[in-house]
Amino acid sequence: MRLNTSHLQHGKEFSGHEQIARSFEGITTERIKFIEDRLNNRPRKTLGYRTPNEVYKEAIMRSG
Repeated sequence: MRLNTSHLQHGKEFSGHEQIARSFEGITTERIKFIEDRLNNRPRKTLGYRTPNEVYKEAIMRSG
């Protein structure tokens, strides 16, 4: 299985982690969770310098 994404859209999010297009063979679940955690807890200018996790939690609180 290969992951193909647009570098223009996702280049910054993935830089310093795994390559943009590569096989998932040999990547452990722990490594994927580590990368997921780093990406979801990095403040984003487009989110008012909040993290995706913060925005998600706020949306859940408003809807519940």
